[in-house]
Amino acid sequence: YNIACVDDVLNSIVSEEQPLLHVVSDILEKFIQAHMSSSPSQQQLMEVMTSMTLKCPHEDVKRWHKIYFGLEVLVHFKKAFPSEELLSAKDTKTVESVRNILRAFSHAVKVLSGPVCPTANIYFNELWIIRTTLEEEASTDNTELASMVWEMQEAFDEYWQNSYVWLSAPAVLDPRFKIAFIEFHLKQAFGTDAAKHVSIIRELFLEYCTAVDEPSAVHSNCDSCDIQVGGFYKDSLKVWDDYVSAQRRGQVFTELTNYLENGVVPGKDD
Repeated sequence: YNIACVDDVLNSIVSEEQPLLHVVSDILEKFIQAHMSSSPSQQQLMEVMTSMTLKCPHEDVKRWHKIYFGLEVLVHFKKAFPSEELLSAKDTKTVESVRNILRAFSHAVKVLSGPVCPTANIYFNELWIIRTTLEEEASTDNTELASMVWEMQEAFDEYWQNSYVWLSAPAVLDPRFKIAFIEFHLKQAFGTDAAKHVSIIRELFLEYCTAVDEPSAVHSNCDSCDIQVGGFYKDSLKVWDDYVSAQRRGQVFTELTNYLENGVVPGKDD
């Protein structure tokens, strides 16, 4: 998997013909029409948009980014002018739910494709936020809304199942997270099956320990040569080489084990 393509994958998941987007688009259209019909309403709308820290999206951004911005405006407007009857209880729940989902996607895309080049250790957490947000919103009592969220969740979970291993490896190398961070989250993701998934991550690092100790092809070829060194055939040094390799392998393994199991480094100073 190409880590640089994560934002493309996220965009494709949320940009597909998702029923959720159609529903909230209709709600937004009615809201905008109602508040562009008179000068006082327009003034209220401008006040809300000016007070928001979220920037208005560019014209060429994907449609879901515009929908997300509109939902944030609608939610902020509802808080600023609570006396106005804007939405039914059902529509309010739908708007807030979809806003939460698109906010998670928007934040992840912003972080992963922003002007400051992100490092791979932060990818897991960004994707995890999306995963938990979809789970929370899919648990709503509104069966119609839950069904639409589940459709998006299914698309995301397919990507998650194929990607959690390579998302986990860089996070383990972050001293703030290590293996404990992955165990904590995979237990939530896989429940009683978490141990086998964590084991896959551990095995990757154990394979690394073995790989760093493997002799190069050039060295292996020389070992097979019948060259005399100080009156001894070079093959006579193999026992010593094996001993040194075992010592080095044990040292690397110990260092790795200590790193994985020792406490994490706090993300912020006290």
